[in-house]
Amino acid sequence: MVSLEHIQKLISECRKLGKDGLDNGTNGLIPELEIDVVPPSEFLGVGNNPAIFVNSKTYKLMHTTHERWVENRTIVFKSYLLLQPAIKIIGAIIHETGHAFNVAAKIPNTEANACIFEIEVLMRLFQVKSPLLLGCTELDMQSYFKSRLTDYNKCVKDCRCLAEMVQLITHQFKLDEVSISEKENQIPLLSISNKWPGLFAKKQIAPDMDKFLTSPVTITPEVKILFYQLIKERFLSPDTTRKPGM
Repeated sequence: MVSLEHIQKLISECRKLGKDGLDNGTNGLIPELEIDVVPPSEFLGVGNNPAIFVNSKTYKLMHTTHERWVENRTIVFKSYLLLQPAIKIIGAIIHETGHAFNVAAKIPNTEANACIFEIEVLMRLFQVKSPLLLGCTELDMQSYFKSRLTDYNKCVKDCRCLAEMVQLITHQFKLDEVSISEKENQIPLLSISNKWPGLFAKKQIAPDMDKFLTSPVTITPEVKILFYQLIKERFLSPDTTRKPGM
């Protein structure tokens, strides 16, 4: 379980990286941020968001019922977020801190820019094997980025920088391929010949055909089903349909 103390350490690292600047040349000094944990039933905007950054618009709409919130300096998340896998908690916190970075850097506070911050910080932490990732593996990163692809792709149309970053992580983490965990959960498909090997053998030795067809040992349920299907197809075939008067 990710503790609130760990979340604060994660935010502190985000502040350092934001001050040094992103690869696209943008930098900003993120102020110290407040954390507020609310019940699962709390409304945090459309889309059932598990976490939000309290920007000016959100503050004006909701600060009267949330006295602890500070405009442009508060991250709010629902308590159930702490029950999620570590990588999901870490990703959500970094994303919301990305909104704080947008404000500090005086750039449009869009989802696209927050996603850029989210991806770059996660990649940097992963590359240096930061303990802030709490042991998250390459498979964890792959799973997380794959779960976020839909949201990223909603923003790439008007943001070339994000589009390039999505291409990068798609290639590095093979997001367009089936993951190891997904392969393990797939039900193996048997070919027809494996299901009914006797029916599709090149040669079937049956010296006594009458005995073969009537023997209860050789007539399996699968054989019966196939036999009835063949009869039905033959019966309904245009070549075998009787014409009136015949």
